[in-house]
Amino acid sequence: MALIECPECGGKVSDKAPACIHCGYPLQEPKEEQVQQIQYCPYCGKTNSIESTFCGYCGKSFVKGKEKSELVTVGSDTEVMDINYEQDCVEVTTSFGYKVRGKKVIIATGYNTERFTKRNFGVKTVTYNIATKPVENFDGWFNRVLIRDNCEPYNYFRTTADNRIIAGGEDVDFYTNIENEKLAKEKYTILLNRIKNMFPNIKDIEIDYEYCGGFISSQDNLGYIGEDPNHKNLWFCLGYGANGILFAILGGMMLSKLYKNEIDENLKLFKVDRFDK
Repeated sequence: MALIECPECGGKVSDKAPACIHCGYPLQEPKEEQVQQIQYCPYCGKTNSIESTFCGYCGKSFVKGKEKSELVTVGSDTEVMDINYEQDCVEVTTSFGYKVRGKKVIIATGYNTERFTKRNFGVKTVTYNIATKPVENFDGWFNRVLIRDNCEPYNYFRTTADNRIIAGGEDVDFYTNIENEKLAKEKYTILLNRIKNMFPNIKDIEIDYEYCGGFISSQDNLGYIGEDPNHKNLWFCLGYGANGILFAILGGMMLSKLYKNEIDENLKLFKVDRFDK
């Protein structure tokens, strides 16, 4: 991956990005293999799956022999730049200037939600990680169990199939520290020394990889899944906390039920407005 200069605003952006992350200027067309076809209903103009035989909005049939409804291609990596709430649907504007309508829009954008809501979902931090070179043995590490130390800041330690040790944690405030390389080096050293102090019988522990990134935790360490309190057609599937992948899977299951007007009793645990006062 290389950084290029946006021709519109001059900001630095990945050469793989479909649009500038600073101003939204489109940088490349969607790839042919990334697109899927949807169709416009010839009666009400709403978008439907290409496989649909009737309109999910007005209910009219797509009868063979009549003029075919217009086809449109939507790239799987197409960025949404704006969102408009209508009475019975949601309309989004893409980075290429096109508008797409749907019954529901599900926000599954991870930590990047500012474009769709002003809601503060949690505390954003920088978390640090190291991966060691493969070690010869794990002498003193009972069954190579995963270890989590809930100190402040927390640490976790685990092993890999190729006999490496991964350590992480040491979280600090995101906005003031994400570009602080000196602090990052200090954190990597702390994690390495913790491994050595915990397992003195494991010899030749050396860092092979070191990296950091953004992380958001909610007050109860659960994600946010379900309807936005202010817009019934805007849904969220945000797997915040230490079990984000699990929450994302649960969110897919729960929201699939909700779309069919089936309520999962566990959905209340992930309510978007559960901390509102």
